[in-house]
Amino acid sequence: MAYRVEFTPTAAKELVKLQKPDRKKVARWVDRLAENPRRGKTKKLAGRDDLYRVHAGDSLVIAYRIDDKANLILVARVGERENFYTRLPDSKMLKAFIAGLMEEGPAAKTTKKRRAPPPR
Repeated sequence: MAYRVEFTPTAAKELVKLQKPDRKKVARWVDRLAENPRRGKTKKLAGRDDLYRVHAGDSLVIAYRIDDKANLILVARVGERENFYTRLPDSKMLKAFIAGLMEEGPAAKTTKKRRAPPPR
């Protein structure tokens, strides 16, 4: 069963700022993660028991949290490797964001995948 994918507002903004080829790379990786969020190239971040990361190409990184109970992947950050790890959101903020998603009701739970807004 595929996981539902959500983006934090920060991750959605970061995605829109990327060049089109990089956005496509990220989209392909997010689709793969929805099928199997703990795939081979995925690593748990050191010192963060709640975040995973995957390199999407040579210079792009996707940081995300997995909520198995809610069958949800929350993409926390998307961007270039440079200074990426210094600005990760804290665990409390991610937990609160997921709790807010779960309060949206059954309509939100029926959505299989939700992508970031299209670039302008």
